[in-house]
Amino acid sequence: MIPLPYALLDRICDLATQLDDTAAEALAEVLRTCPDGRHSRRTLAQLQLMCDTETRGRLAILFDTWCLTAPHTSGAEIAAALYAATVQRNRVIRAAKD
Repeated sequence: MIPLPYALLDRICDLATQLDDTAAEALAEVLRTCPDGRHSRRTLAQLQLMCDTETRGRLAILFDTWCLTAPHTSGAEIAAALYAATVQRNRVIRAAKD
């Protein structure tokens, strides 16, 4: 495991703002099947079928950033970061409502 570049983390967090915990888990499940950024185009196509238009755009930007900044990073690492960012964001939102 290597540290993720800031640009990639920023894109992950940006996508996390569009997801609830269930959607993040579904996307993460598909991402885990991708060995690395160099083999991610098929995974992106699968994920885009699951998303609305805005989320598709953010997902495409995330994948482009992944391929450019950290192509050797596994889909499982991206999935873990995405799920963690989504859960944390939603936890903060729920706490603010209480």
